[in-house]
Amino acid sequence: MGINIARAEIHDADTIATMVGELLHDIMAAVNDKVFGFDHADTVGRACAWMKSGLSTVLLAKLDSKPVGFLSLYECYALYTRGVYGTIPEFYVRSPHRSQGIGSALLAEAKQIGQTRG
Repeated sequence: MGINIARAEIHDADTIATMVGELLHDIMAAVNDKVFGFDHADTVGRACAWMKSGLSTVLLAKLDSKPVGFLSLYECYALYTRGVYGTIPEFYVRSPHRSQGIGSALLAEAKQIGQTRG
């Protein structure tokens, strides 16, 4: 079983949106409250637009070619950080695949992207 981490492409937007929905469902189940609205088509549209424009980078984790998690990140700026830093607004691994190093692999790739960008 091999974990593959790669930058998501526009054609992955539907898969990413599905996992965003799963993430939000998990959060709402944990807090026992419907605190998020979710529209799959709108989420696909935003993912496509943000990836295409470069506003967001999404890393997609696959295990044996099946999507099992994702991490999204974007670039931020702050005076106190002395410049540019990255923010991870979404980070999700499907429940059956947790505690198998997939999250760590996603974070390692995000860290590598940050180091490459400076």
